[in-house]
Amino acid sequence: MLTPILRKRASNGRFIREYILPKDEIVSKYKKGWALNDLKNLFCCDRSVIKKILKENYVKLRNNKEARQGGTLYYQKIKSTRLNKNNPNWKGGFTIGKKTNYVYILNKGIRQQEHQYIMEKKIKRKLLSNEFIHHIDGVRSNNKINNLIILNGHKWHNKVHASLQSIAYALVRLKVIKFNRKILEYFINF
Repeated sequence: MLTPILRKRASNGRFIREYILPKDEIVSKYKKGWALNDLKNLFCCDRSVIKKILKENYVKLRNNKEARQGGTLYYQKIKSTRLNKNNPNWKGGFTIGKKTNYVYILNKGIRQQEHQYIMEKKIKRKLLSNEFIHHIDGVRSNNKINNLIILNGHKWHNKVHASLQSIAYALVRLKVIKFNRKILEYFINF
């Protein structure tokens, strides 16, 4: 429990309520693996205050990688249930992006696009930064290997999409595809 004390503010002479933070407890909890955010929430203060107390007591702050691996036991328990079948929201280990419609999977605890994972497995290496995967049928959730192709660079990816677009316009000219002006959509005319 934090104990309040009253101190006089120098500028206007009013009394303000301040709290004495248990510095020893903060240091010991941090050394046991508590995260800065957990300590901030526990003691109702700002992260900068917790950092200042730790620096004053010559405690080395964990970097981001160490902090992700560490954290409180509570956080580790939540993290382990968040990523497995014990979570009531578990959907088989994959999600579909709301804006992109790509399928995302968990690969060794890291969220990754499924088509990238499948292609990297096939070619037995990581994709290069200039390599793009194209879905041949245009359906981003169809990640069968025969529907995926690697293209080198934006130039080739744009060329493939341009060829598909030119074929679609040719089909419009042949009246195989028509445009509905009421709902503003193309449809196939059988």
